[in-house]
Amino acid sequence: ITIDKLISDYGIPDILKVDVEGAEDIVLKSLTKQIKTICFEWASEWNNKTFNAINHLESLGYSRFHIQDGDMYTYRPNEYELNKDQLINNLKLKVDKNDWGMIWCI
Repeated sequence: ITIDKLISDYGIPDILKVDVEGAEDIVLKSLTKQIKTICFEWASEWNNKTFNAINHLESLGYSRFHIQDGDMYTYRPNEYELNKDQLINNLKLKVDKNDWGMIWCI
């Protein structure tokens, strides 16, 4: 099932959280329209997949990002301080099989 189909069936969510253990880029490609806020899991060893997801989200209109280290359910960013290039450059500095978390997009 696609994200678009879920939105069609259940309505537009305030936040869409995607955590599918490395298949985030595939799942996010099933979204064809920008919604308010997306967060998705990243892990440093998945950088190429993460960069594909970020590029797709930028094509939908997302332009501000935030990196969350780890995943705490109640966490919400205070600001989205990174543009796409800053986000990618920051992720390139992370340590494989050590660093992971959530990327927030608006």
